[in-house]
Amino acid sequence: MIKVLQIALIFMLLLACNKEQTLLDELNGAWKINGVTLTDSEGIRYEGTTTVGQLNFNSNSKTYTFNLKYNTSFVSNNYNFNGTFTLSSDNKTVHLNYLKTSNELYSFEFKLIYASKDYLKIEYWDESYRLNTLLFSR
Repeated sequence: MIKVLQIALIFMLLLACNKEQTLLDELNGAWKINGVTLTDSEGIRYEGTTTVGQLNFNSNSKTYTFNLKYNTSFVSNNYNFNGTFTLSSDNKTVHLNYLKTSNELYSFEFKLIYASKDYLKIEYWDESYRLNTLLFSR
């Protein structure tokens, strides 16, 4: 019985250790934006249109580039970031770290809603407390 428990424990540890690498493998590469939705503090949703939108992850060096320009009837945003990224311990949040023009380190936090080989859905809260939902595909 003890031997079975030991084998089960080793198996669970192996599975737990591989979660981050599996997620990194799924995130790795180029992602093209498919859709942008903003939800304001009152729950009103605004569909966005994009003119530029790509997110690239390099899981080996843990670096990224993020270029996004979108418009809604409510707001327009333009992001051009690159730097390093980290995953939260629960693999549900990606922190994009970059230097501002003032050489101040800043971290942009995305919540991973869905990540697979072909599709990526992330959300983040902007400075105006609006929920931004971004949909990507390969």
